[in-house]
Amino acid sequence: MRRPDRITLPLGALVFLLMTTAAPGQSGTERRSQGLKGGVYTVDQAQRGEATFVSLCSPCHAGSQFTDSSFLESWQGRSAFELLDLIRSTMPPERPGRLPPMQYADVVAYILRLNGLPPGDRELPAPAEGVGQGGAAPAAASRSTSSGVYTAAQAARGRDVYGSMCQGCHTPASHSGTPFLRVWGGRTLWELFDYVMTEMPMSDPGVLTDQEGAQLVAYLLQLNGMPAGPNELPTNSAELKQIGFETASVR
Repeated sequence: MRRPDRITLPLGALVFLLMTTAAPGQSGTERRSQGLKGGVYTVDQAQRGEATFVSLCSPCHAGSQFTDSSFLESWQGRSAFELLDLIRSTMPPERPGRLPPMQYADVVAYILRLNGLPPGDRELPAPAEGVGQGGAAPAAASRSTSSGVYTAAQAARGRDVYGSMCQGCHTPASHSGTPFLRVWGGRTLWELFDYVMTEMPMSDPGVLTDQEGAQLVAYLLQLNGMPAGPNELPTNSAELKQIGFETASVR
């Protein structure tokens, strides 16, 4: 089954995830060219974000604050995970985190539009509920990442793949800790695996083998404090959908 293609585009000093759908047989160059015309959010999402911003944020913030040089400089080399996490953790000031997760993603979509990034046909994903506060694995999952779903050897191979194919654009710190967990915690490992397979490496998304994708996910689990176990992480969707990314055990 063909997965949707996703690539990454720098926005001034900001780095956001760019998701597009590629046609079968397209080269990496063709996919990237198409991606630049796509976007990480939809028109409707940015409009919802604007409405939220106007009603809840504009009394204290102007849209221009999110496009000026100081904003761009402060976010140089940082990720959308961190921007979502910051907004969710601090806004609105009187009660941070009170909005539905999707509403925070909508506001980020609006900020992307303010910075001139064109919309596409896929919405910017929201952080999962409760992540960073002891969030549990999804109810539909029968296993948890806290039970040891990968091997140490598999994670070691994933570290090598990360170093050779990912680290030129990412650091391990950008894929661990609260910002990362707020996006991926409470979801299934299939979602993370699918993301890795379609997003990495940024220079030519979709070239990883399933084994390399599983190795990278194993390494990301290790980075985020999940214990190793006796069996390697599988690569098929049915099994990965039964493993929930739990954050309760992460300190």
